[in-house]
Amino acid sequence: MEPFEDETNNQGTNPLSIAGMVTGIVSLFVNLIGIVGIVAVILSSISLKQIGVRKQKGKGMAIAGLVLGIIGTVFGIFQFMLTIMIFSAM
Repeated sequence: MEPFEDETNNQGTNPLSIAGMVTGIVSLFVNLIGIVGIVAVILSSISLKQIGVRKQKGKGMAIAGLVLGIIGTVFGIFQFMLTIMIFSAM
């Protein structure tokens, strides 16, 4: 690799797709009102765009992070609503 070679043609795995998948997995277990899931969705969406432009690998991980992030967000919102209903009934 030459010292001034363009980095946009990098064929490696997109690091944001890895981060999106990891935060998507974490959002299923540790979810603060869906915030972790939202972060996973944002990271995965950005990585999917970058993968398309830069022709990198990691599309499957980005999609997995997107799906897990959406599930984690829905679960977090449901959990928050359930908590509100339980405490309002007391």
